[in-house]
Amino acid sequence: MPQQAAAEQVKPRKLSQPCQRCDLNLLHNRWQPSLQRSPTTFVEPFINWLDLQGLVLISDIDCPTHERGNVLDLSFALSPLALAGAKASIASHLDATSDHQPLITTVPWDQRYKEIAQKLRFDTLDHTSFLSLLASNLADIESSAATEEDLDALAEKLTSAIQGAYRGSAKRTITQGIE
Repeated sequence: MPQQAAAEQVKPRKLSQPCQRCDLNLLHNRWQPSLQRSPTTFVEPFINWLDLQGLVLISDIDCPTHERGNVLDLSFALSPLALAGAKASIASHLDATSDHQPLITTVPWDQRYKEIAQKLRFDTLDHTSFLSLLASNLADIESSAATEEDLDALAEKLTSAIQGAYRGSAKRTITQGIE
């Protein structure tokens, strides 16, 4: 499907299914952080539509679905369904006879879970904020180490700087008071 036509298909409309699967051939660092080229020209309307619908990526991030190495096949779910454990992953054991790897989507039916751990969600990472926070966190760190102890301290500071930037730029899962 031509990329512009794909973007046209996602013009604002009411979402009818809680889980969406698609092969739009749209490249973006939201689902492929390792992308070494510019995102597809018409991807922004799709990203905006996803956000308006409250859809989150449930496919494996940065896991190529195409034989040429890009993440092209995507699966999204409404946030509550994703929080309940909906996920999609490559099912290489299924012979798709295609240049795309098939995805298998798992949707939990038992909603009586006791507690959801509040974890950071990589798919919500704000890359600009992450880089800004990381630069700020690294600004006061001495970049050399003369002794083994200095090297250990530097490693701890670098790890702390990265973790702090990640915590500050990614959203946490929402826990619900279900008993």
